[in-house]
Amino acid sequence: MAYFFLALPSSWILKKTGFKNGLVLGMIVLALGSLIFIPAAKSRSFELFLTGIFVQGAALALLQTASNPYLSIIGPIESAAKRISMAGICNKFAGMIVPFIMGAVFLKMQQKQKIKLKQLPVLKKSSC
Repeated sequence: MAYFFLALPSSWILKKTGFKNGLVLGMIVLALGSLIFIPAAKSRSFELFLTGIFVQGAALALLQTASNPYLSIIGPIESAAKRISMAGICNKFAGMIVPFIMGAVFLKMQQKQKIKLKQLPVLKKSSC
């Protein structure tokens, strides 16, 4: 939905800021959208999760709107299609590799957590 609602506003933002600043702004908005997940997880609020996803979608719409034209103008026009294709290939490759890297980073303490969980006392269900 964010792409649908923010495609045209993204183009207006890029007209005012330019492609480079638009890319930086998109990354900042993406980071802010990610930070929304912290209070959403603490409060277990579905609405906050949806807000975070929408903000990230808005940032991705801005980044997508800025990246392809920027790739076209940073070099000779004859090789613009090659640059856009290479960026797409790198994006797909990163989409496959990053989950493994992030999984290794965030789940490296998993074994210690399993041991701690096994050492916790088991609560018996009451017969109410």
